[in-house]
Amino acid sequence: MSRLTQFALKPAPVEMLLTQGSTIKVVDTPSAARIPTGITEQVKKVASQLGVIVPNFRLVTEQSPTLELTMPNLTPEIVGLLIGNKIASIPSVATFYGKNRLLLKTGSIPAAPVGGEGHGLIADNALSIASVFDGGLSLPLTQVNFGAFAAATPNTFAQGNDGAYLFSTNLIDSEVSFRTPQPLTNIQGLTEDPSGVFGCSLVFLDVQLSVMTIDIPEIQFILDGVTLDFAAESQSLRAQINYDGSGCLPFYVYYKGQKRAC
Repeated sequence: MSRLTQFALKPAPVEMLLTQGSTIKVVDTPSAARIPTGITEQVKKVASQLGVIVPNFRLVTEQSPTLELTMPNLTPEIVGLLIGNKIASIPSVATFYGKNRLLLKTGSIPAAPVGGEGHGLIADNALSIASVFDGGLSLPLTQVNFGAFAAATPNTFAQGNDGAYLFSTNLIDSEVSFRTPQPLTNIQGLTEDPSGVFGCSLVFLDVQLSVMTIDIPEIQFILDGVTLDFAAESQSLRAQINYDGSGCLPFYVYYKGQKRAC
């Protein structure tokens, strides 16, 4: 191995540390990272002794670097960064429990255990709704009291505690959709608080496992043109590297003189 080759960097970062004040995010390591430097130059030209206009020197007139990341998964934290709002605990929220085009093999859906979807629902919510897929159309079902449900009465359903449901006998082997409002407390969700700015460090290794870091004091994720593609195999994140020009460098590259253990 030549002396130059042994210092070749592996193409993808092995770690990304995303910090905000005294906190650090737990996010996937990017599968790819790029830093377009955003440098714009003005070429100064002069006339030569032969009367030809020739370039004399180049002057940097703008430096607006960005960070481009390819994330392997779309996680709640990444959704928050893409939208520009924090994921945090929400004291109370009006959500729902429901299913779409569920094929009924029996006339009942059992109650959910603690932690299961639908747990905590109170029986006989008047706002519960259900329909059956019938001849290409949605036929609304009639809700009846859970305790007085009679399976022989056609096109009826009942909503019980903790996500339990009963359906009339004629609906077995049919597809149904249903929805019941469910208020929840202290759940994680997208808040109205903006994400703000972050510090970002990327860790790279060379072929000998020597460590190189890129430290970026401040980034702000770019929201313009973002699309949430839940079927994509990866998700792109772009961030502006905030840089006021008072120093010489918008980010810092360090060869630490240390090797990562196997």
